[in-house]
Amino acid sequence: MGEPDQPAEGSADSRGRERRATYRALAYWEKLCVEGAEPTTERLDADAPAGLREALFVVRLRYPAEQSVIEEAGTALDGICGKPATGRPLAEAIPASLRDTFAHLTRVIRSYGKPVLNSGTTLTGLGQTLLYRSILMPIGNADGKVTSYLGAIGYRPLSALN
Repeated sequence: MGEPDQPAEGSADSRGRERRATYRALAYWEKLCVEGAEPTTERLDADAPAGLREALFVVRLRYPAEQSVIEEAGTALDGICGKPATGRPLAEAIPASLRDTFAHLTRVIRSYGKPVLNSGTTLTGLGQTLLYRSILMPIGNADGKVTSYLGAIGYRPLSALN
C-alpha cells in the first residue's frame, strides 16, 4: 500500500529525517527548483530518493482541469485509484470521492504557481476509506508558465487508526 503518512505532524525518524512523503517531496521539489531542473519522468526515476518514488506522480495540465493527464504515477496513487493511473485523465483515474478536490487543486496550481498541501478522507477505487495527505508542486516551462505538477500522496486506511 503506498507510503503512509506518519501520525504526528512533522515527525522525524531517529536520524532527524522527515518521514511524511509530502514534506520530503516538497524538499525534493525545492532542491530541483534551486538546481533549475524541471522534474521529468526520467529525472524522477533517476534522482528521486528511493523511499519517495512510490508516493510521487506527475500530471500534465489540460483544459478543463479534469482532463489533465497523469503522466507518471507511483504505487501510492495507483493504490488509491484501484488500478494503474499512468496515462489516464484525472476524471477517469481518480476515485469520485477525490476527483473534485484534485480538479480544484489543479486549477489552483495553474493559477497561482505555488505548492498546495491538502488532506482529508477518501474512498479508494476499490471502496476502502483512507485518510490521505497530498501536495501538488508546479512545474513550469522556459517561459515560466505552469504546464505540469509534481505531486506526492501518502495515506493510511481509516481502519488502521482504530
